[in-house]
Amino acid sequence: MSQAGQFSHAPLEEVAFEISFFPKLKIVEKLADFQDRLATTYPQLGEEYAFRSPDAGRDSGIIDTMKKRFSLTNPEGTRAVRLSIISLNVVERKYESFNRLKDEIIQIWNWFCDTVKDIKAQRIGLRYINRLRIPLPCDLTKLQDITRLYFAPSRFENEEEIHVINQEATVKRKDTLLTIRSGILGVETDLQANNKQQLIYLLDYDSSFQLKGETVTSLDQKLDLLHDTVESQFLNDVLPSYKEYMETGQWK
Repeated sequence: MSQAGQFSHAPLEEVAFEISFFPKLKIVEKLADFQDRLATTYPQLGEEYAFRSPDAGRDSGIIDTMKKRFSLTNPEGTRAVRLSIISLNVVERKYESFNRLKDEIIQIWNWFCDTVKDIKAQRIGLRYINRLRIPLPCDLTKLQDITRLYFAPSRFENEEEIHVINQEATVKRKDTLLTIRSGILGVETDLQANNKQQLIYLLDYDSSFQLKGETVTSLDQKLDLLHDTVESQFLNDVLPSYKEYMETGQWK
């Protein structure tokens, strides 16, 4: 996020881009060619997923093939390209800037389309996953001073110890759909800060275009709109006290 990315202590953990499309078995045949295009930047071949040949037998079924995924990763393990016969993903775990990521996404997509040809997209999505780590003790009152909550604290008793809360909503924003996942994920121990415990609060934004089997055009403009939708929502959801923390790294 361009504005949010200026904070030196932002809670962003992962950004994921995805284009999903109608199943195309030809992708399996073109894997080697696509890998060659990415080999310099993404030399590491993922082993957690593997493709099965479409003619491996009726018992395996095309559904099995659709569930398989192939992964290429950069040497640092901070960015990965994932490909199946129904989707292409670019996952970033060390976010530097939106423009840098956008340029990389567009280059990868252009290479993919040039390799496979005739891709009809169903969905384009850009997802930003933030995990706010808040030192304990942290009750709902303190949490309300940090972020605009998507649940009503008044529904819980003051003495209750809350372990997990999950909320999800999807709203229409201009030409996009924005899915917001939020809530308390639990407590973890910070091994780098004298084993202090922290409350983990999720702000997960997934902005998308829903398409009807179309050739993707103006991807740069679509990415701009998806990004701006997420950034605007994030900056609206976090309150001044947390923005100050993102700037200084100090709680007050």
